[in-house]
Amino acid sequence: MRPIHQLPGTRSDPMVVGGHARGLPARGLRMPAAFLAAGAVLVSCSPGGSGPSETQLPSGSPAGRPPEAVLLSGDSITEGWHATTEELSFRGLVEEWLTEGGTGSVTGTFHAGFTVQEVADGFEVPRGVDLAVVELGTNDIGRNNPVGNFGIQYATYLDDLEEASPGVQLVCLGVWYPASDQTTGFDDAIERECTSRGGVFQPLSGLFGETGLRGPEGNPTWLGISDAFHPNDAGHERIAELVKERISALESAS
Repeated sequence: MRPIHQLPGTRSDPMVVGGHARGLPARGLRMPAAFLAAGAVLVSCSPGGSGPSETQLPSGSPAGRPPEAVLLSGDSITEGWHATTEELSFRGLVEEWLTEGGTGSVTGTFHAGFTVQEVADGFEVPRGVDLAVVELGTNDIGRNNPVGNFGIQYATYLDDLEEASPGVQLVCLGVWYPASDQTTGFDDAIERECTSRGGVFQPLSGLFGETGLRGPEGNPTWLGISDAFHPNDAGHERIAELVKERISALESAS
């Protein structure tokens, strides 16, 4: 990974604050632990140039022709709270897998505690994206955004992605939250809006409830001390595997 970290700007003018290969220390970008699901904003661009041909794809790489440009959009789950290192976060694992498979660029738009509307308002939507992995809604449910309102905002955000990148493929992740009627309502809204655009949906509440995929509290990580809410290394690995399966399924069908 070669991340270029950014602070949130307006949709037309994000502010670059630095970056280098293999990760940028995020100490200056940490957000308060009170945020439910967050992440310092970051745009991560992998080296360009030609990748392996379809017959040379590494084991486990995307099936079929790999997407040239990928967007990872979300909150702290996408950034990697509380994986031990950035490379062990679900984003890090997916980015490594994509670039090894021939993807030319991986871009991220995410921020600590942001709802779907705040991400939509806070970042310029990138153009020319072949695939977008959208992990949003956790902070909406945590901050009591009514599910009807959330559904409208989520739909508008997906519309923005499609307008900026006609034909973009979508992988939409459900909320990272305990299973409940409320969680189901949010997941239903995400699934409905995603699949109506030809995308695929992957719930996360089942993983949230699995023993050993979150916590324990108090361990040092690359983004502060761990809590009992965010996924740990094992949780991030499981999310990454599900995302890779969904991407491979899309690429095989295309």
